[in-house]
Amino acid sequence: MKINLLFHQFFINRVNRTTSLFPLLIILCLLISCGKQEAVDTGPNPRPVKVLELREIDPVKPLQLTGSVMSWKEQDISFEVSGRLEWIVEMGTNLAGRWEEKGEVHVEGDLLAHIEERPFKFKLKAARAERDRAEAEYVRTKKAWDNNAIAEIDYIRATAERDSGQARFEQAEYDLEHCSLHAPFAGEVSEVYVEAGGYGSAGQAVAHLVMMDPIKVDISVSSETAESLKLRDAVRLFLPGEEKPAYGTVYEKSTVADPETRTFRVSIITRNNQSVGNLQPDDPLLELPRIEKYIFLQRMKEGNEESPYFVEENRSLRKDSEGYYVWAAPDHKLGDSLDPKKPLITLKKYKVTLGEQLTCSPKTDPVVKLV
Repeated sequence: MKINLLFHQFFINRVNRTTSLFPLLIILCLLISCGKQEAVDTGPNPRPVKVLELREIDPVKPLQLTGSVMSWKEQDISFEVSGRLEWIVEMGTNLAGRWEEKGEVHVEGDLLAHIEERPFKFKLKAARAERDRAEAEYVRTKKAWDNNAIAEIDYIRATAERDSGQARFEQAEYDLEHCSLHAPFAGEVSEVYVEAGGYGSAGQAVAHLVMMDPIKVDISVSSETAESLKLRDAVRLFLPGEEKPAYGTVYEKSTVADPETRTFRVSIITRNNQSVGNLQPDDPLLELPRIEKYIFLQRMKEGNEESPYFVEENRSLRKDSEGYYVWAAPDHKLGDSLDPKKPLITLKKYKVTLGEQLTCSPKTDPVVKLV
């Protein structure tokens, strides 16, 4: 009985302790739960976000400048010899230029003017005779010198005469070759200073040649703008009244500012494409070769079907592996006005044989017969 009581008492006391600790356990659990909740809520704050509407923009700041169109290359053309001009091109004529590479001339260039050759042929003939005489005298003197029959001064004099005669001959030959003046580069003849029949002196300008393609546009800018523009930068060029731009590149920049304006010159190079009549860019006619030098078919005796034709200028006469030929306009006559709505002329290639009146003089109109 005593044991049971003690056990009962112990059980009661244990229950009482447990009951008294229960509120404390609940409070501790609540405190622990609150501590965990606060650790979750104290995370990193969200960052502010800025919303932009997407739209197309040009990332490059436009730089609009005004420039002046200039010729890329121009030059006064002159002869190396003096004489009377037999023939010279007309103002406004387009010429193909000289093409020389590694010291070899591939294309001589179109004929620009020609000096009368006759006086130079006389000089060449005289120089050849003088050279031959000096050469013969040198041979005779050399034999005498080898045999110790003459003084050294005579041998030296004969050698000098031989060399001088050869040099005079080569100079005369050179002068004769330069009676014809060819275009050094492709361009348009903007000025003619001496007409046919006039006298041209060596070094005196007879015509002014201007390269028409490409051309350059010069602009004046500040030092900051000049520094921002780099060589070979692409630029767009807007011509007055044209909506479609032309494209060019920065070709050259001056290194010294203009002392008056304190600006730097920048040159832009671009192509100078020439339009053909009113043709559209996709017109199939543009794929055909362009021919500028052609003739009108005109007989020497009008109305006579047996009369041969003549060519206005030697440069209209061409030659290939099959012989001479000309580009001619069979349906047009010299002086016919063209229809502005149809500015094109249909040309045909005609094989020709040269007549007896053809000479080497550029001013002579060659006589040809159609094959």
